[in-house]
Amino acid sequence: MFSITWFVGRTKATNGPCGTLLDRFREPVQRNPFIATVQQTIDEAITPFTDVEDDEPFFFVHVDSDAPDGGDGTFENPFNDPNDVNSGSSEGDIVLVHAGSVLSGNFIAQDDQRFLGEGLDPNGILIEHQINTNERGLVTLPETEPGAFTLDAPTITGVPSGGDPNDPNAALAVFELADNNEVNNFTINGNGATSDAAVNANGVQSPQLANLDINGPFFNGVVFTDVAGNPLIENSVAIEGTLDRGLWINGGGGIVGANAMVTNTAGRSVVVENRDAGSVTFGIINDTGEGILARNNSGGTITFSSRAEVDVDGTDQAVTLSNNGGATITFQELQAMSTDGTTFAVNGGGTITVNNSQGDDGSDI
Repeated sequence: MFSITWFVGRTKATNGPCGTLLDRFREPVQRNPFIATVQQTIDEAITPFTDVEDDEPFFFVHVDSDAPDGGDGTFENPFNDPNDVNSGSSEGDIVLVHAGSVLSGNFIAQDDQRFLGEGLDPNGILIEHQINTNERGLVTLPETEPGAFTLDAPTITGVPSGGDPNDPNAALAVFELADNNEVNNFTINGNGATSDAAVNANGVQSPQLANLDINGPFFNGVVFTDVAGNPLIENSVAIEGTLDRGLWINGGGGIVGANAMVTNTAGRSVVVENRDAGSVTFGIINDTGEGILARNNSGGTITFSSRAEVDVDGTDQAVTLSNNGGATITFQELQAMSTDGTTFAVNGGGTITVNNSQGDDGSDI
């Protein structure tokens, strides 16, 4: 018995190729899947995406605190300071602040600008931003550099203006808004007891706030004065540690969604006053400061749609409703306590409804 192994074409004793043409004939065939079958030269200009709102191209202003001085706001040379944005941007621009940036100052918005923070919100969730294009519909913005989507959202610390924080025309917030602004995905920190506000909208149209972590000390958290349209504060906005007012809604007659979660240990968590029409809806309230105040509202509706817990010390009133004739005020779930003051004080009219309520002793209010 014997066996024969036949190597086709391998006739040399060493049974190995030596680089001749015949050896090439013996090599196995390997296909290249990347063979170009059609070649086309494109010399036309690339057409940028256009906005479905106005059919205009999108313009981005880049901000990165690690960028060197002298930037021009482009992707290649970002600004590194809010003041550069204030002087170097235009109406309708998208201000994209790179993930991990740590800034100090104040943004003075222009109409139709969007202020977008790249990266992870305080809960570690990636916030993706989109543009609505005529060409491809909704397009998600890519990360500005590899790994940017794993970094924290930008942080900005306010610089006190020295103006009277009780006067929205005199004070200067970290974000001073114009018409139709969006502020999305930032951590906003106060800088001392005289810090004015985190966000101020005065006499403007439809501001939109989302994914904001507002930390005191600020005198006021978010201030809306005579705001029109459909302003929205999403429930992804958290306000904590303000010294006077967490949410201050003053005047205006539009439909306000004030759904922020407010946690206060000083001052009022919510003040809503001087409204004559429209509606305001508030979110979760946790107040151990000076309670909730609604006053001088002659019309419209005010609704606390989520749980409001108010536990105040001293003689402060937990809930004060004053001179609201013509307005309708509803608490869907209220737990109110005051150690030495009045738990629930109402005077001056209005239609008041309190559901699922508990007072100091746990009984219904």
